Amino acid sequence: MIMLTTSLIAFQLLLFPVLDASGFIPGFCTFACKKKMLANHPMSSSSSLMMAVTRCATEHTLYYVPSVKAINYTSVGIRSNISEVVPSWDLSNDKGIRIRAMARGANMVALNITDRKYVWENIEGAVYYGVHSNNFPYTRGLSLNGGVRFAAVTAEHGLYYDSDWDYSESDQLTAEGKDSKSIIFTITDTDTAREFASNMIPEKMTNIAKPNTTELPKGLPKGFSSGAFSRSDHPSIPLSKYPTTNMEFKLNITLVDDEDFVRLRMSVKNSDDTGKNAEAWLPMTFPIDEKSKILSRQKMRWRRDEWCFPDTPNLIPWNDYSKFQTALDWPTGGIFYDFPKKDGRFHGVVTDSTIGSGVVYVCPDEEEKKGLPHFTKMWSWGNKENFISGGGSALTQGRPASEYYEPWSSGSNFAFFNSAKFDPKTELTWDVAILPIESGLKDKSFAEMLDYVDTEIDKRPGLVNLTGVRKNTI
Repeated sequence: MIMLTTSLIAFQLLLFPVLDASGFIPGFCTFACKKKMLANHPMSSSSSLMMAVTRCATEHTLYYVPSVKAINYTSVGIRSNISEVVPSWDLSNDKGIRIRAMARGANMVALNITDRKYVWENIEGAVYYGVHSNNFPYTRGLSLNGGVRFAAVTAEHGLYYDSDWDYSESDQLTAEGKDSKSIIFTITDTDTAREFASNMIPEKMTNIAKPNTTELPKGLPKGFSSGAFSRSDHPSIPLSKYPTTNMEFKLNITLVDDEDFVRLRMSVKNSDDTGKNAEAWLPMTFPIDEKSKILSRQKMRWRRDEWCFPDTPNLIPWNDYSKFQTALDWPTGGIFYDFPKKDGRFHGVVTDSTIGSGVVYVCPDEEEKKGLPHFTKMWSWGNKENFISGGGSALTQGRPASEYYEPWSSGSNFAFFNSAKFDPKTELTWDVAILPIESGLKDKSFAEMLDYVDTEIDKRPGLVNLTGVRKNTI
């Protein structure tokens, strides 16, 4: 059963005069709705009041190809004929923002202003790649549909990237009295959830994604990976580095009236009496072109992994390496991490260099807020010509046909396979906002681009006043 959370705003004002840390008045009334009713459910509460933000149930189509060899790099923009339709929900407001999110992987699959897309979608077709490689948490590998997701528990897209999370929703007023609506996805990391994700989802996705029967005659394999996912003292026990946490992972996607950005809150709740070790990330996929600059004020970055850019120092002053400032100029696919933490208020990319559009994720500068640090991991597929001529590997062989850049936000972890401790009886939250920039990034120097983004942030009080990373006792 899917739970739907809504609120009666008039009663909120009486019963909840104190705002929560995000500036929202929390909802309190819940009711149940059978899943089969979702397609026709109006999703509207407080119907006697005029609501400037709308929410509705809809459907979203995911596309697949049967094998890595079927990825066609000359057919960008052509939808695959293998597809799956899943339940999803839309949010929109009078600023022209349209958001779509699905329970599959707790994924915001679209962020549009009118017809322009600011979140990448793999319409050419995803495929499970890296099968049996130990590069991803499951032996079935990884499938990339695009979007902005909450990666829970482990490195490399988490344990529940192709699981359906529980759905709920809430309506709130902001501190300024503006209408807002939220889509909320929740999953608890239990033995039962892991068993289902490990053994049942491969069967389900074999029927849906239709992997090549010659390469995988028995379909997608079941089970967990070892390698870096296992402890060095228990290398033969799959996933031994990440024991079951019983923690609750939640993604809250909120759209506010008269705001041209979307707010995201990620939370990890440990209700047990003992601390738990895990990872929590927000991977984001943004569409790019060959000239797309990465937008960030980061001073130093860390190249942890020796498999990428081996001739590059492990610690680099970022502005000294101009070849890494354009996402598709990287020689190959690779990873960098902020060092020692994120600098500045934003990280993003130019999405269309011909018109000067872009998108950034925004979070407070913790030195100014005196809060907990924030971290960013960077991934780019790099130069496509080098990739096609032999630059692929088990980690990169599933490169999609269309291009995107992928920053990862975290309020808890500074690098993959470096777990953080989540304290007992504590909930950790971190807030970010994703801001589309419709124009203004063309014909500017790199420094001018960064200044322009900061100016755009300063124009929006909701971005300036974002809550950062917080720990709260429960």
